[in-house]
Amino acid sequence: MFVCLDPGHGGAEWGGCANGLKEKDLVLDIALRTKPLLMARGISVLMTRETDVAVSITQRYTMANNAGVDLFISIHTDAYYEVAHGFSILWYTASTRDTIGMMMREELLAAHNDWHSWIYGDYAGVLTGTTMPAILTESLFVTNKQDAALLASPEFRQKLAEAHARAICKYFKIPYEGEEEGDMSTMNLRENEKQGDMFVWATSSPFTTNDMWSRVECWLTFYNESTRDAEVLLWCNTEGNKDSWPQSIALPKWKRKAISLKQMVGDHSGFSIIIKCRERKINPELTMMCK
Repeated sequence: MFVCLDPGHGGAEWGGCANGLKEKDLVLDIALRTKPLLMARGISVLMTRETDVAVSITQRYTMANNAGVDLFISIHTDAYYEVAHGFSILWYTASTRDTIGMMMREELLAAHNDWHSWIYGDYAGVLTGTTMPAILTESLFVTNKQDAALLASPEFRQKLAEAHARAICKYFKIPYEGEEEGDMSTMNLRENEKQGDMFVWATSSPFTTNDMWSRVECWLTFYNESTRDAEVLLWCNTEGNKDSWPQSIALPKWKRKAISLKQMVGDHSGFSIIIKCRERKINPELTMMCK
């Protein structure tokens, strides 16, 4: 199971812009929120971009075709007249519309019940150039004040990410949640104290045990809502599995970054996390998915 997430636009191509929002930033954030949700459920993810860079239409579908992905999801927001609102989905083949398209429509409407239209995307290069099932989602209109207010909310963008992830899991016939395949829990790490000019967040020690570590996926996610780039210093008590701490993590302004703790600490567990940063608005969040 291998999916390509394609956040539209990027670099000098801003996409739709209105009400203080840029499409390129919104869709990248939604895609970066979707990626760890899929990976925690065993779905491999190829991103056409993970930063604010320009990627051509040809590069996008060529990347997916060469990698041999099973599904291609291009993520966008819409822009039109101020009165336009709701979700749209672009499709190119009827079989794709009737499978992943219908599943995506159902999940998006469960997140926010406002449908706009199906669109036959025979002009959309990322749909006509891909060799696997492909759709393009248009999540609301930045030109509509009510839609824009929703899109400006990180909590709503998380709902959109979960809707995309649920539809993709449904397409691959993977339970998204429930006791059959395990439960996912997410918690915001609380600010613990301030040391000099550094804000500090910490977990209790330990937050996992050795006997359960093999049965979880664990992600640490940051969303930098400050107006400048930030650096996070991360310590993990890993029973000596790492030679040197802290680990330095760069967080560009208005960007989201997810880190696999299992990749960072290997087979050792029984650890806590300490985070220090000069910016308070980095919103650290810990997500654990039990297999």
